[in-house]
Amino acid sequence: MAPWPPKGLVPAMLWGLSLFLNLPGPIWLQPSPPPQSSPPPQPHPCHTCRGLVDSFNKGLERTIRDNFGGGNTAWEEENLSKYKDSETRLVEVLEGVCSKSDFECHRLLELSEELVESWWFHNRRPRTSSSGCAQIP
Repeated sequence: MAPWPPKGLVPAMLWGLSLFLNLPGPIWLQPSPPPQSSPPPQPHPCHTCRGLVDSFNKGLERTIRDNFGGGNTAWEEENLSKYKDSETRLVEVLEGVCSKSDFECHRLLELSEELVESWWFHNRRPRTSSSGCAQIP
């Protein structure tokens, strides 16, 4: 009498079972693909620019009474310059203009950096948000 199971039957069954387990099941058992999400809408550039200008103006108001913080204001104003017109004040204001996660604001600020510096050092006059934003590329 032949041994049970016949020689070669077990490997054939294992091969068949592995093939069966690797085949996809019915469509209703398949995981559904993730829903296609559209990218978040980008804010309008004018809205971003107005927010940037408003935040810049608030920063100017916040730093209007500040100084260099060295303790000897007379020496600082004589040897450095007045804080209100200094590059230090400009940098402090610009650091607080955009929130950390507002990428559009940071992008716009980077694009307009030369314009802001030129305005700060050469022809500082009050600007409305519309006139400042019109010059940004």
